[in-house]
Amino acid sequence: MRTAGLRLDRGPQLDVPLRYFLTAPLFGVAAGLLLSWRGAALLRTPWHPHTIALAHLVTLGVLTMVMLGALHQILPVVVGAEVPGARWSRLLHPLFSLGVLGLAGGLLLDSPRLLLPALLLLAGSLLPLLAQVGVGLLRGAGHSPALQLLRLALLACAGTVALGLLFGLGHALGRWPLPRQAGLPLHVFWSLGGWVGALIAGVGMTVLPMFYLAPPFSRGAALAILTALAAMLVAAPAVLFVTDGRAWLLLPLACGAAALAVFSGEAWRILRARRRKLSDVSLRYWQGGLAGAWLTLALAVAAVLSPDPRWVLAFGVVYLTGFADAVLNGMLTRIVPFLVWMRRFSHVAGKTPVPLLRGLLPPRHAARQQVCHGAAVLLLAAAALTGADLLTRVAGLAFALANGYLWANLWHATRFRPAPTPHAGPAQGALGAGPAAGDSRHQVPVGGPDSVLD
Repeated sequence: MRTAGLRLDRGPQLDVPLRYFLTAPLFGVAAGLLLSWRGAALLRTPWHPHTIALAHLVTLGVLTMVMLGALHQILPVVVGAEVPGARWSRLLHPLFSLGVLGLAGGLLLDSPRLLLPALLLLAGSLLPLLAQVGVGLLRGAGHSPALQLLRLALLACAGTVALGLLFGLGHALGRWPLPRQAGLPLHVFWSLGGWVGALIAGVGMTVLPMFYLAPPFSRGAALAILTALAAMLVAAPAVLFVTDGRAWLLLPLACGAAALAVFSGEAWRILRARRRKLSDVSLRYWQGGLAGAWLTLALAVAAVLSPDPRWVLAFGVVYLTGFADAVLNGMLTRIVPFLVWMRRFSHVAGKTPVPLLRGLLPPRHAARQQVCHGAAVLLLAAAALTGADLLTRVAGLAFALANGYLWANLWHATRFRPAPTPHAGPAQGALGAGPAAGDSRHQVPVGGPDSVLD
């Protein structure tokens, strides 16, 4: 199909970041459908194997999938070097995806025969991926807080993976290598605070000024975030393996809360000072995610001080979906069209009509998807606090719908490429463009990416 200098591909080839970005929403759909199928039974305790399966569909299948793709894309910006051996990531991506599915299936079916191969797949894919990115980060020159946060996030992820593999083996074999009462909370601290929190902070410091023409994070705030998260990673195992009192958990929690509060406040400040005043869906996602971050602080304190598991579940739901997933949705709706335009259209700009970014992912569809996501977050939080079965099932369907809509938007944004012209050969690169690109209102000759931002 050809339209005004553009070509729509039925099945475009995708480079490494796009493979990860487009897989993540599918795991979100799976998590939502699982919650809708099982209902409130998955929201009674955070430690039931079925609830752990649901959590890992989100933490590994959605969040880690996006963050691995983002690291492949952001590393050259932060350290000025490509991810070494990135071509192997094409093979590691399906192995990781199968490992996540196998882990969830093994926990749901209580099947060691399924769980053990899944753990092998996860170890065989995640560890090389972390090694690839780690080598790239170590090669980076300088000591900027953003770079240090990415290194800290990778260290936390390595610890999280090691603990996860140990506990997975313990569940499959019936022998626990570490005290579960201390090891499982440590796994949560390192994964949510270290891996997810530090990575979002490091990437946010890089992309917020870039995409919204905002001032950079102040060095003092950036160092405070880095220091607080590093202190949390050290304090968590010390408290969990040395003390028995729940109140001591407030120490690493306070460190993580301080980092989250400083990051949210500083991000909000620089977004208000941005030169690009136009508000779009990606910006509103960031604003919603930062608001969700403040809510998680109150829920985290309640989860530590109260024995009621509903507070832990509500904290997990809001942190994972209302903060982390919201921020990553905002990144995806911005980064994917930007990558598409830069890889497919930047070299022909001025020679042939090219689309605007809003032509690749039309604002009306992005806005509708954001409404679906916001409704899902509210329903999930209410379901976690109330334990109502019908509400839980509806919330699961809403989350599946939001992720399915996101996948459709991102997939459609990769499908267009410039048509060959007499003066230029077929477009090089692995990405495509999007749904409204055939609309002449979105086709203008431009000279560079800055002119397609609005």
